[in-house]
Amino acid sequence: MLEIGPLAVPTLAVISQGHRWEVAVQAYLALDQLDPANHALSTDQREFLTKTARVLKAGNEFYDKQARELSALNRGQIRP
Repeated sequence: MLEIGPLAVPTLAVISQGHRWEVAVQAYLALDQLDPANHALSTDQREFLTKTARVLKAGNEFYDKQARELSALNRGQIRP
């Protein structure tokens, strides 16, 4: 990934609201690092985004385990 700086914050904010989940997740994570004063993520938000960032072809066991792990997160903090 290229080095990005504070000038990218407005563009990343727009991208994070998009419909392409994989790209939006990366924008949220970048905003968390570049502008924590305005776009900080909680630990649970970061974990949710990281675990759901990739769409994989996997079996039911994987998705059951993932659902159990995600259900343990604080629901009030999940939505960035």
